[in-house]
Amino acid sequence: MSSKASNIRAKYTQDDDVLHQLLEHQTKLIDTRKHAYRTLQGAARRDHVAAIDGKLKILKLDIAHVQTQLAHSETQLRALASTRLSDDIWRHVFDLATSAPVDLQGFILPGPVITYGPGDPYALASVCRGWRAFILATPSLWANFDSSLLSFKSGKARQWSRFLAALQLQLERSASSPLRGP
Repeated sequence: MSSKASNIRAKYTQDDDVLHQLLEHQTKLIDTRKHAYRTLQGAARRDHVAAIDGKLKILKLDIAHVQTQLAHSETQLRALASTRLSDDIWRHVFDLATSAPVDLQGFILPGPVITYGPGDPYALASVCRGWRAFILATPSLWANFDSSLLSFKSGKARQWSRFLAALQLQLERSASSPLRGP
């Protein structure tokens, strides 16, 4: 969530530094043009001023380009700031989303595909890196269990071991959070 904002801020700072350098260069060129106009005569003045005017024209295009990039970065930062929610709000949203017990039986379906129920922390953590980091760091989101799963019986050792591994991971991630069930 915040790495994107950090990248945009870094780009903004870099572009802002470039803009200040370009503006300083523009000021020096204008001063040089004024000096040339006062001190030179005839064709020498005309040629020198024309060369400086050409440089100023290119510089103005560069300045406009950097200003456009800065405006774009500002727009992106404003958009991120307006959608940035506090961790407490995210925690509440995810608590609501994970309030139903996790269906660990999704881990024991035959075949290579592991399915998750809607709203379980595994599914939510797979949305994006930001959500994953937040969900993995929030033990209370892993504390919902369906007590009927404790009576799970399977004739296949592989399914049983996958179920136990999933249950162990769930317990580890719930850390010291009180377990909740239906």
